Amino acid sequence: MPLSLDCKAFFGYSGENRRPIIYWMKGEKFVEELAGHIKESEVIVLREHLGEKEVQLSLTFDAVDEADLANYTCYVENHIGRRSGSAILQKKDMYRLELAGGLGVILLLLGVFTALYKCYNLEIMLCYRRHFGSDETEDDNKEYDAYLSYTKVELDCLG
Repeated sequence: MPLSLDCKAFFGYSGENRRPIIYWMKGEKFVEELAGHIKESEVIVLREHLGEKEVQLSLTFDAVDEADLANYTCYVENHIGRRSGSAILQKKDMYRLELAGGLGVILLLLGVFTALYKCYNLEIMLCYRRHFGSDETEDDNKEYDAYLSYTKVELDCLG
């Protein structure tokens, strides 16, 4: 998978006509010295106005290998001074993504099971009793699980 690192720099008006310098280094070596699939683009002037310039230099990897995992530094220089910015290429920690995904699935399932239990707890208990028997009602000395008693009242007798 290709990768591109961009280095942007802004140079204010300095009164001098010298060109500013911008370049990439891998550790202590210039990227230009490295043979392989790492390429430095040409310096692109993004914006120029009244002697002020904004430039960009890109570092492009055709594919990132284990040997490419290092510290890359972009240096910007003019007659006033030198500044730098770094980017570190390192291997992505995949276990964090897997751990977060697994934890998320577990919490989602726990929430679904809790909601199902809250909504259908009586049906679940009756299903359990039907399939596995019940240990609660055997020793309670009751003849029936439920008893219903009602009387029929005639409206003529009331009034």
